[in-house]
Amino acid sequence: MMRFKSIAVALALAANAGFGSPVESLRLEGEPYLPDAPLAWAAPATNLPASIRVYRVLPQHFSEAAISRMLVLASFTPKTMQTSPDGHTLHWEYHDARGTLVRSLDIAPIYGLIEYHNYRAVDISTNGDEAVPTQAEVERLALGYLQELGGDTNQLCFSPHSGTERHHSVYDKQAKKFIQRTVMRGVMYARKLDGIRFLGAGGRGGFAMDFGRDSGIASLELDWRNVQPLKGCDPATPKDITDWIHNGKAVQAMFSDEPPAHADRLTINRITPYYLGAPGGTPQNIIWPFADVEMVASTGTNTATFHLNCPILSTNAIF
Repeated sequence: MMRFKSIAVALALAANAGFGSPVESLRLEGEPYLPDAPLAWAAPATNLPASIRVYRVLPQHFSEAAISRMLVLASFTPKTMQTSPDGHTLHWEYHDARGTLVRSLDIAPIYGLIEYHNYRAVDISTNGDEAVPTQAEVERLALGYLQELGGDTNQLCFSPHSGTERHHSVYDKQAKKFIQRTVMRGVMYARKLDGIRFLGAGGRGGFAMDFGRDSGIASLELDWRNVQPLKGCDPATPKDITDWIHNGKAVQAMFSDEPPAHADRLTINRITPYYLGAPGGTPQNIIWPFADVEMVASTGTNTATFHLNCPILSTNAIF
């Protein structure tokens, strides 16, 4: 195992540089939604958990073995390390003779973040489908790397949509036509706590990797904050959630269809709890749960489905 006393000292400083108070407000991102129609509850009662926990975030501890592994994978040495002005992030980068950035590595224990990019791993000029690992190989490799870095595979959400691919169109002279070649395959896994997943995948709590030819790593992002249970809370009741939506405390969800301008009737069709993780590399002291609310708006014989984000903790969950 490589010697890196200077990195160990820098990691200890970075893990404690300006870590904030454990108390902060829950702020849902988005435009407040103000309904103008009667609101009915039709979501299954089982969609609401019996209890739900709030977590405090602490600086992450990345082991010497994990840091050594990343430096080997990224072809960096301890002596080329830089530190960000705020002291939070250890940084490495390599440029070619023309000054083009080829590889970069960031390690920020205060954010639970490891991020690596190799911009030469995906070579569209030489990659054929056979040069890129299969999706099954990508999943096996990625989970192995996650365990080496200290992540827990039991806290991952596996779904059919976890796989990613990048293609490039090339001209086949023999076939006299353009064909699509796969030049990269990857995976994106969201993290889960107590069976409840984080919103998004990879960058707000989770793990993502992309591979180019010969299983070369094109990118790796571990967003794995160190969490500690802070308080167990009762979930909001259907009446709480209905009242909050009526009172404009729910916001329009990102990437949702726009709510219709007018509706004769609104129905809460489904409730899905999530944890709200901050984007990777930004401060977060508390991890709160919230609810994704699937709404159906009816106007005459027409219906439209859209989503809201709404608080999910009971009104007695006061910090």
